[in-house]
Amino acid sequence: MYSAWSNVRGFVRFSLCDWPGRNACVLFMGGCSLRCPTCHNADLAWTPDNLPVLKRESVEQYIRSKKRWLDGIVIS
Repeated sequence: MYSAWSNVRGFVRFSLCDWPGRNACVLFMGGCSLRCPTCHNADLAWTPDNLPVLKRESVEQYIRSKKRWLDGIVIS
């Protein structure tokens, strides 16, 4: 069975700009079918298999420990 967690390749623990007006963390999923020439995450988008899969347990543990300060999670 497929799980989206098997595609989580990046994690920003705290962001003030990815969800305007909110405190959030950001999960980056690997892969993208677009080929934008200005992509800031080309390695993540085009060659995600070169990056490690992040462990679900460690990401969830961090989010639980900081839930008091986070308004949400941005998935990109």
